[in-house]
Amino acid sequence: MYIISLIISKKWRIPVKFKTVGVFLGLYLMATLFLVPIVAPLFGREKIVHSEKIRPTNYMTVLLNRNYVVPELNKLLLQTATALADTPIEISYLDANFPFLNKFPLLPPFKS
Repeated sequence: MYIISLIISKKWRIPVKFKTVGVFLGLYLMATLFLVPIVAPLFGREKIVHSEKIRPTNYMTVLLNRNYVVPELNKLLLQTATALADTPIEISYLDANFPFLNKFPLLPPFKS
């Protein structure tokens, strides 16, 4: 992704400060929002379904694509949220997994 942003910023002749960073962030966000959700099911992953009871602790988890799980875990989360519907308890996840890699070590949580 970074190599593609370097190529695009070199071809783009407009003199803008931090052009490469801007191009990279734009490409990354487009890939995160449009490409990754389409490709992730090919690797057996899906996004965690957010609801009133299920949400990320930090939205950086979502932006960094650490909110993908196997479908069985997503069903379990939804069943648990349904069972907790009449309680004030909410499910806040810290980190799930990447959409493409297995056995990737989890990073320690950070506060925003």
